[in-house]
Amino acid sequence: MQNDLKPWLTILCTVVFLSLWSQENPVRTWTGLGAGMKLSKNWDIQAQTQWRTEAGDIDAYLVELTAGRKWGKGFKTSTGLRRTWRHDDQGGLQGYQKIERWFLQNTYKHETGPLDWRHRVLYQHDRVINREKPAEQHLRWLTEATYRIKNWKADPSLGFEWFHHVDHPQRSGGAGWRIILGSEIKSGKNKTWKFDYLFDQNLIQGIPDSHSHILKLTLDLDL
Repeated sequence: MQNDLKPWLTILCTVVFLSLWSQENPVRTWTGLGAGMKLSKNWDIQAQTQWRTEAGDIDAYLVELTAGRKWGKGFKTSTGLRRTWRHDDQGGLQGYQKIERWFLQNTYKHETGPLDWRHRVLYQHDRVINREKPAEQHLRWLTEATYRIKNWKADPSLGFEWFHHVDHPQRSGGAGWRIILGSEIKSGKNKTWKFDYLFDQNLIQGIPDSHSHILKLTLDLDL
């Protein structure tokens, strides 16, 4: 069954990638390093840092801490804090915006045949510390499927994520969406390399470069 689906899955991922990449938009890169540790059977903590560039210039860098708890087969709740330094060259105040994010998410994982599914609902609250801007609140829904191929290390995945405004003084409705193509490769006992291509569509009016290509590389360590 899996051998029959391999060529069709390869064709589907290739068509999606080429159709999105053919659109002439900015290319961004996200490079990250993460580390996770299990505190008990159900509890774990994670930390990560990430550098983001656009056209070769550093656009932002961030650090994030997360704590999570499993609630049963496939269910997990996590909460965390993120600090982002984002380059700002618009308006009178230039330099780096300092953004604090608090988030709460629920994740559910399950299997259907060779597919591993992951569904996530996330609430995030962003506050710019050194600018007079209203807080940004979003609800995010992510659904992702990974196709497990026997005797193959780099299993492909395809996902879709939706962003929705919550209680914003000037904005309402959809904020954006992403299509995600990716894979991951385990290296040794405690290292995992993750490779992703994201097509990012911004639905906020007045924002330059409403959609862009994102190339993401992450190394995760299990401590």
